[in-house]
Amino acid sequence: MAGERYLFYLAFENSLCTDYVTEKLYNLMYYPMVPVVLGAANYSAAMPPNSYIDARQYTPRELATKLKVLARNPQKYQKYLAWRQYYQPSTIGGERSLCHLCVRLHDPGFYKHNVIDDFYDWFVVKSQSTDGHGPCL
Repeated sequence: MAGERYLFYLAFENSLCTDYVTEKLYNLMYYPMVPVVLGAANYSAAMPPNSYIDARQYTPRELATKLKVLARNPQKYQKYLAWRQYYQPSTIGGERSLCHLCVRLHDPGFYKHNVIDDFYDWFVVKSQSTDGHGPCL
């Protein structure tokens, strides 16, 4: 019912951590609403192209204006839902998961040696939140 009634969903993170995306964002992908995200993650690596609005790219006034423009212009709004023609949300993969696997396996960066010697240092110390509130735990 929310997808019938609302155009946007504010998926704002509690902490601005580079390696975390709220599960609420993924759950939302089942509904015909455009997520407005606010976090420090690389959303372009986690979401289909042109499927969300990154609030950090706008001032609050600019974001409000953008949402109003999209709400009043169905053609512009639908561009944020066009990804549904090519991707299907799924909790177990999807029809394109093998395509993505092939792309990943042919990426030379996938084979770079990467060892984390001190997990606590990497996960807690170096993964500081960008909002100045300490580690992302």
